[in-house]
Amino acid sequence: MLVKDELTTLPVLPAPAKKPDKKRRYELYAAAAVHDLPRSGKVLAVDVYDDGLHLRCRFFSDNRNYIFHYEGLNFEAEGWSQRNPFGNGWYSRAKDTRSTKEGDSLVLDFLGEPSRWISETDKTVGGYIDAWIGSKNADKSRQEWDRKVAQWKEHSGMFPKLPQKLAAYCEEHIFRDTVIYYSKLDSKGKRRGRCVHCGKRFSVPRNQRSGAEGTCPKCGRPGVFRGDWTQAAREDKAEICIPYKVNGDLLLRYTKVLRSIDAERKKPSYSFEDVFYDLHLHRKNGAPVEYSYYYGNGGWGGPDWHRLKNDSGGRYGPSYVYTPQLEPVFGEQIYNVPTSLLRDQLDRLIRPLNFRRLLDNLKNTQQAEYLVKMGLPMIAASSDGFVQGVRSFKAVVGCGKEYLQVLRETQANRREACVIGRQNSHASPEDVKLLVSMNLDSWKLGMVEDVVGQYHVTIGRVLRYMDRQLRNREQWKHRPSVDTVLTTWRDYRESAEFLGSDMSKTAILMPDKLKERHDVVSARATEIRKAKEDERNREWVHRRDAMIREASEGPVGRFAEGYEKNGLCLVLPKAEADFINEGQKLNHCVGNGEYAKRHAEGERMIFFVRRVDDREKPYYTAEINVVSHRVVQLYGFGDRSATPDVRQFVEGFVLAMGRWNGYQGAEVEESMRVAG
Repeated sequence: MLVKDELTTLPVLPAPAKKPDKKRRYELYAAAAVHDLPRSGKVLAVDVYDDGLHLRCRFFSDNRNYIFHYEGLNFEAEGWSQRNPFGNGWYSRAKDTRSTKEGDSLVLDFLGEPSRWISETDKTVGGYIDAWIGSKNADKSRQEWDRKVAQWKEHSGMFPKLPQKLAAYCEEHIFRDTVIYYSKLDSKGKRRGRCVHCGKRFSVPRNQRSGAEGTCPKCGRPGVFRGDWTQAAREDKAEICIPYKVNGDLLLRYTKVLRSIDAERKKPSYSFEDVFYDLHLHRKNGAPVEYSYYYGNGGWGGPDWHRLKNDSGGRYGPSYVYTPQLEPVFGEQIYNVPTSLLRDQLDRLIRPLNFRRLLDNLKNTQQAEYLVKMGLPMIAASSDGFVQGVRSFKAVVGCGKEYLQVLRETQANRREACVIGRQNSHASPEDVKLLVSMNLDSWKLGMVEDVVGQYHVTIGRVLRYMDRQLRNREQWKHRPSVDTVLTTWRDYRESAEFLGSDMSKTAILMPDKLKERHDVVSARATEIRKAKEDERNREWVHRRDAMIREASEGPVGRFAEGYEKNGLCLVLPKAEADFINEGQKLNHCVGNGEYAKRHAEGERMIFFVRRVDDREKPYYTAEINVVSHRVVQLYGFGDRSATPDVRQFVEGFVLAMGRWNGYQGAEVEESMRVAG
């Protein structure tokens, strides 16, 4: 064990009697010694100096632990640190920290031969220390990994096998619809159907269409009709939470359920895949701790199990609940709610709820208990912001008590209840049922509320319009999703408002063929926007050209236009098109708008170098800072460097311009003096 109070008493070792190598920069020098301390035991001390023989840091190790000390030194991290400056490039490479042969032997004897291979050039004090630290860290990482793997095996092994009746429970309580397969017309012109759920046969109308929705006349389950000749399998997915009680601890197992139905077997087959483990365990001292594991992407190794930070929270997501486990796990009551009552409500779920949040709310708030006893477990599980002491139904639920019955029937969550409660006009029970059936998330609900508030229509009218669009598949050429309808409707409204349409008229706000009207109105709005954008661009180009012309026709431009020497002359651009033409002809980047912008500002100006006998043909392009009198760039075709005669011409112009500017400045100064 390294005791810092003892280490600070150790004297600093003198710098090695070695002159720094002037040809090598950032080389470090080390002096080493072994001390026998009362509390720390034998300790290796290494003091590191830079190439100016200034102390940089001190290293201590008892061959089990190590520590660096920087306190009082001119270094980024002062004080004690476990960081390794030899191996991370703060000063230099590890091999550049050198010592005498005696120092190397002392460090090697104390730390031992490196467990990993190092090259001959790395066999220095810094190389030995870096390799030793790397091997120690690798050993710790390996031990930590082995510990985590062993703990994962222990925790995953605590979960019993899946319940034998899990598939039957899912068929009865989760997947509440069925598939009805029907045959082709027989010789008597009749069809026979068979329900996948109950397995019973019955007659089917002659004009039955595949994909149509219906109900099994034997078991009363809603379902979809499919022909016997259909080859594609029907797949349904869900997630279920299975609680366990093992050694007095609560375990929650989240499993993905896949139900597959094909025309050949005409029976549902189930497969299960665990995706999350949540363990509420007690340490030996009785303190609770939560371990959570999830199955997800593992990078190069593919999907694998990963562990979350302890007590970081379980799976706060929607799932069904395997209720036969509730009494064995929680007993007769779950906190203050009878288990039989909660089981009855969870068995009748038609949509998943957040079971983990429901447990947390039942534990921490009285409102959740009140909601469950009122028959509203979905609302009790869909809020984490209950305020203690609030008893008003509307404040807790989000809408008035007149909606209690329909909230029970539809199993609306609190977000949906709040949307209903915020309406100025009274929503009907049918409106609530339609809203819940669409299963909108917060973003979609916000879009619906925006329409209601902006155009002063009832939420029922908005929902019914959306429902009509979802059922009108002919205009979409496919089965549209709620996202498709909402985004198409939003884009249509924006385009219609841009065109000045009267949105107070229902026929304009809610067209029967939304997709068709959207395409027409959007095309018209895009055409007008493009015309306005082109007009703005023309105005901008006109203003830019005026600025470029003003800069080119100023004093500097007039001086440059008259400058000729050795058969060369200068031409200044008068418009942005001149920059583009120059860049295209010479295949360089002067056509970039930034050059025209800087030229118009009058500081870094562009000058076209031409031959006197052919002023129209691009030859070279120069960028000159007319304030500091410096050539910034001078290139020909394809960014080729200028020939000596061209460079001499341009530099001569810059020199002449500087003299001319100085003369002009002296003239102005003299005139001001005389006027004064």
